[in-house]
Amino acid sequence: MYVYLLIQHQRAFFDRFKLFIRQEGLAYSTEKTYCMWVRQFIRFNKYKSMDEFRLLHVNVFLNDLANTRYCSPNTQRTALTSLIFLFRSFLKIASKCN
Repeated sequence: MYVYLLIQHQRAFFDRFKLFIRQEGLAYSTEKTYCMWVRQFIRFNKYKSMDEFRLLHVNVFLNDLANTRYCSPNTQRTALTSLIFLFRSFLKIASKCN
């Protein structure tokens, strides 16, 4: 039962995220890419709800891409762009580094 509720919650999150991307007028390929990277970020950090999202975890995720998965700098940049869009535009969480 718990797993079912978690899947339903995640599905609702991605439905809202996709709708937001479409309202922003981004391309379908961008939507697929952003969703893929956000999904990997959520799985990597084992998030169970949006309340757990932290900017600090972005750096850890990107380091894992570079050091464990050996992703190219362009791949890392794409992942970062996706996560910036998630935090800044969708979640309205701004970085406190100015």
